Amino acid sequence: MTTLADIAREAQCSVGLVSYVLKKTTPVKSEKHKRILEIAQELDYVPNKMASAMITQRTNNVTLLLGGNYYLNLRQTFFIEYLNALTCLFTERGIGVILYAVADNREEEIKKIIFNSSSDGVIWYMGHVSDNMKQLLAKHQYPSLVVLGQDEVVDYINTDDYGSEYKALQYLYSQNHRRILFGGESNSPRFEAYRDFVRDYGLAYMQQLEMKLSKPPVDGVLPAKKRIGFYCRCLCAG
Repeated sequence: MTTLADIAREAQCSVGLVSYVLKKTTPVKSEKHKRILEIAQELDYVPNKMASAMITQRTNNVTLLLGGNYYLNLRQTFFIEYLNALTCLFTERGIGVILYAVADNREEEIKKIIFNSSSDGVIWYMGHVSDNMKQLLAKHQYPSLVVLGQDEVVDYINTDDYGSEYKALQYLYSQNHRRILFGGESNSPRFEAYRDFVRDYGLAYMQQLEMKLSKPPVDGVLPAKKRIGFYCRCLCAG
């Protein structure tokens, strides 16, 4: 197995320089650095991840914990796009993603996943973090992030449904659309944005242009009756 010392010997430089070059995630410009990479490739060098983790105390892996209704989340287009963007971004930086799907109420299993897995942090996707889990994360100083949720203790990223809906409506308005149909939950920020937009832009309010849902559609798909109603209202909206 090729070692850093083997590469350093061929490149006639220090082991420290070889280690530095091989760990860089940005493009190399120095001819010396390029030569080190060429030698590493010629010698079929493969990094020893376990040895590196023991030295740096980092695994360069992140756990993505899929909570909530994980079966539904796995089928949503938004999650697929999110996972694709996340993995592409992490791959560019030499970071791996370990995906787990587990129900929020299986706390013991979640503990094993987080503290027994080889990762440097955890991302909760649409999951609930219990108070007990928050204390454990704080005690171990374990980096954590909640995506599509809010929390007073754990860092979080949430969508701005009101702002995104309002901007989408502004775009439609700029394309000379004036009769815009709303389809969504009646108690949602998106519906509030729709009402405010109609008022702010002086559009005629028409209740028949609203198709409000009492709850999100199962698996992201409207029932047949709702789909027919939505289609008819689109025709009425012109």
